[in-house]
Amino acid sequence: MTRSSRRRPLTLSATTAAFALVVGGLVVLPASPASAVGVSDFAALESQLAAGNDVELTADISSPASTLAVPENATLDLAGFDLATDAVSLATGVSFTVTDSGSGGTWIAEATADADAGFENTGATLTIDGGTITADGGNLGAGIGGDDGASGGTLVVNGGAVTARNSGIFFGGTGYAAGIGGGADGGGGTVTITGGTVSATGGSVGAGIGGSNGSTLDGGVTTISGGSVTAVGGGSGAGIGGGFLQDGGTISISGATTTVTVVTGRYAAGIGGGRSGAGGDITIDGGTVSVTTAVADDTGAAIGGGERGAGGTITINGGTITANATRVGTNYTGSAGIGSGDASLNNSGQSGIVTGTEAAGGTITINGGTVTARGSGGGAGIGGGDRVSGWIVEINGGTVNAYGGEQAAGIGGGNRGNGGDISINGGTVNAYGGEKAAGIGGGDGFFSGGGGGTIAITSEVSAPTVYARSGTYGAGIGGGELGGSSAITIGEGTSVTADGGLFGPAIGRGINGDPSTWSVSGTLTLPANSFVTVFSGESATVTETGVVRGAGSVGVASGATLLNNGIITNTSVGPQNLVLDHSYRFEFDGNFAGSDPIDAVEVFAPTFQSGERELPTPTRPGFFLSSWNTVSDGSGSTVTPTSTIAAGGTLYAQWTTDPLAVIPATDTVTAGGDIEFLIQDRSDGDLDVTSVSTVTTGEASDIVTTKTDGLIEFTLAGERLITATLDSDSAKTGTTMITVLADTANPDGLEATPSATTVNEGGSITFDFALLDPYGNPFPVPGEVVLTSDVATDVIDGNTVSFPTASVHTITASYDGFETTVEITVIAASDLAATGADPAVPLGLAGLLLTLGAVLLLARRRAVV
Repeated sequence: MTRSSRRRPLTLSATTAAFALVVGGLVVLPASPASAVGVSDFAALESQLAAGNDVELTADISSPASTLAVPENATLDLAGFDLATDAVSLATGVSFTVTDSGSGGTWIAEATADADAGFENTGATLTIDGGTITADGGNLGAGIGGDDGASGGTLVVNGGAVTARNSGIFFGGTGYAAGIGGGADGGGGTVTITGGTVSATGGSVGAGIGGSNGSTLDGGVTTISGGSVTAVGGGSGAGIGGGFLQDGGTISISGATTTVTVVTGRYAAGIGGGRSGAGGDITIDGGTVSVTTAVADDTGAAIGGGERGAGGTITINGGTITANATRVGTNYTGSAGIGSGDASLNNSGQSGIVTGTEAAGGTITINGGTVTARGSGGGAGIGGGDRVSGWIVEINGGTVNAYGGEQAAGIGGGNRGNGGDISINGGTVNAYGGEKAAGIGGGDGFFSGGGGGTIAITSEVSAPTVYARSGTYGAGIGGGELGGSSAITIGEGTSVTADGGLFGPAIGRGINGDPSTWSVSGTLTLPANSFVTVFSGESATVTETGVVRGAGSVGVASGATLLNNGIITNTSVGPQNLVLDHSYRFEFDGNFAGSDPIDAVEVFAPTFQSGERELPTPTRPGFFLSSWNTVSDGSGSTVTPTSTIAAGGTLYAQWTTDPLAVIPATDTVTAGGDIEFLIQDRSDGDLDVTSVSTVTTGEASDIVTTKTDGLIEFTLAGERLITATLDSDSAKTGTTMITVLADTANPDGLEATPSATTVNEGGSITFDFALLDPYGNPFPVPGEVVLTSDVATDVIDGNTVSFPTASVHTITASYDGFETTVEITVIAASDLAATGADPAVPLGLAGLLLTLGAVLLLARRRAVV
């Protein structure tokens, strides 16, 4: 038709590019094919395409009752005009391209026959580079794709605006095929979208983009790397993926500016499987993806499996993903945000619904991006739908926010589902469980399931930050109410906050659940009002690198124990006698007549300081508290905030009249290291006087810089008496003791010490050995030292050398690359025979005679006086 009110674009020769002048600037528009033939009516269009010629519209063509066949490869340029036809059919093997070198060209292809697709491309390739394309299939035909009984072909959308619908009438409302993809009983074909705007709506059992129905088929291959895509599934068809009874096929979404919006039908996934179909293989590398399931019971996952469909294999490497499963009604059926669909039995009697086995959560891997997932009803945020276990969930990076449905885990099992195998190795993860379910782990186990499964939080990829909270009776991390057992590992370098919600524990088994095991090697924080309890038959360990902290409580039930090789700083812990290893109770004695009682302190760490416990500070008239000691007279071990605790017991206050307190950051240091000191004036409210006090150590090699930075550096091993004197008042002094240890981690030499350096022929000498640190401090040799001699006849037995022959012998000691030598003088037996005595005897006699002479001389002088 002709619309005189609309301005037509300028159409130039086939060899000349088309240009449009817009607001004073040149905008280059797609050019017509060089060999395009201009057509102005349907007959000419049909004829030229039949001849295999590229065509260019030169006028509007409206022939809505005429089907158009494309038997040969060709390109159709709308050139800014409108085209209306019945169904369009591409012959097998044909490659057909639609473009628009003008501005505002449109093509409406509306199939009037039930069996026809709007654009039928089974076995062919349809490429859309421009224009506004609307394709409506019949009852049994796709908008773009297969006719009745046929799968979709290959569709490539690089630009333009494409609307594809299965809009026929079936059961009073919708058709039976995909918007883009399979006709009735057809699979999805291959769809690639790199740009443009695409809207696809499936019929009652068809996907928006993908398959229609048929258990032997799937959603085909869908790749979206650009553009803006909106996909709406039918009642049993996914937005993108499988139709009724079909898996999702292979789906890939990428591109920083790509946007994908999906709304699904009642029973299918948004992206993934159709009703009773698994999710397929889904990969999201980028873009903005928003998925919402239908507001209904018995739904599929937002991303993953359809109703009673497994989750499939889902990998998210980047992008911003929102996956919301929604439902209506008061029962707890529902699906996962990402994972599997509802597997309840509510619809098991309906034809074609899979029965007898539960669907599985699938394999879900998140390596990056920002992911928000909400489960509906009994569906987990990420993992299993109602009656479905979580199976395998791995999070290595990104930011993940997961919200479980009413009785499902944030990450893990759906209602009556176990947690599966969950590993978090990086990223930031926030997981919120529904009523009676875990934040991470099992769903509600009231009837069955509910176990936390195997949960490992590690820093294998990067140090993750995890927050997990249950709704009411489930664990923050672990099992749901009445759930099965859990095995939980919080690895070194991780930071985890766990909260059981209203009544549930922070980690472990849910309320009234089966025994669980857990270990903490990272940092576990228990918020206020949260708790963890170790029950009889359970295994709970805080390892050497583990820290449990926060305002929550740590309890141990009768008959159970908690092995604490690390640190627990919580105020409420115990009973203390049921906590093993780092578990110490201290009583305190003021150590003077009339002292007030002092409350006991329980420490669950190697030191008071690391356990966030304080030593008491009692007062005594006329005295200052100097320290605490294991013996009342101060002869035992001094206990400071940083002292390593060997055992609990009673500590006795030690009092001093010294006004200054000399407080080291530690009372032990390795040679070459330094200690920071704080000097306080006890007589002036513990005023810091470090910078105005003179400190001495009694060792010239020590480097004292306390006035400037509070430090003393030590190199010579041994005990030090540190003395501080206030510069403005020399009467104010204070002392403390510290110990300097040899630097055993950095040996720098070997020392060999013989029992003598001179020995008789036939005699022997024994050696002692020590390693030397870089500062000359000796320390024991941990292994065997090898001795050798430059005299072959010497006999070496361990650390003893026997000398059969006389001369000067050089003995070499070797250990781990270090070596030292000692010269031993061996006196010949003939020398001994010549004097008839041991050579040491004349020397001793000479000394005796000299002494006697001195005595006689002294006596004579006194006599003269």
